[in-house]
Amino acid sequence: MIARLTAFIWVTSFLFSEQTEVDDACPPGLPQDEFRQLYRDSCFYFVLYRVKDYVHAEQDCEGQGGKLAVVDSAAVQGFLVDKLVNAYKRPDIRVWIGLEDRDNDGTFVWADGTPLAYSNWAIGEGDHKHPGEVCALLDTRQRGKWYDFVCENKESLGYEHSYVCQYTSRTATAPTAHVATATDISMTHPCPPFSCDLDCGMDGFKKNGTSSCSLCECDV
Repeated sequence: MIARLTAFIWVTSFLFSEQTEVDDACPPGLPQDEFRQLYRDSCFYFVLYRVKDYVHAEQDCEGQGGKLAVVDSAAVQGFLVDKLVNAYKRPDIRVWIGLEDRDNDGTFVWADGTPLAYSNWAIGEGDHKHPGEVCALLDTRQRGKWYDFVCENKESLGYEHSYVCQYTSRTATAPTAHVATATDISMTHPCPPFSCDLDCGMDGFKKNGTSSCSLCECDV
């Protein structure tokens, strides 16, 4: 009985701690539900309960200061597919990700402006062979492969899909600014050869307050 109680307390504490971490990291305006997920320095929100075309899905993400998901590595790809299929039990869904070529210049770019390096296109996709298909969908029915698709069509609901938003974690550790010290400065700017006719005895020479180089003055 005691062992079961201890296990219950431990699990409850763990879940509470995990929930608190999500609450602290994700935008406060997001619904506080199970569709929020943390991965590295990002909060992902899986919008699976409503559909929009690419343009309006993008606007929805931007409304909370985010963007459509940037799937720039196999690790992020695996994370998204795992959550969609295993956590949310959706092996049959297509979701918008933040990859598009709405400038029609022949180059897909991510929602944050970074160029496409990692990709997971299905065969025959992402090649600009179909006019107007310049926004990307991740399809769990095809093991997470990507498909180019029409971004919006005001006359048809067939262009609306679920989507995944990505937000920078509010608890991400910012790089600590380094304050330069006299040692840093002296190493960056070495002191010139020192020569002085003064005899300062035990007092020694004064030091430059910025570079720490010796001055031809007695430190008295």
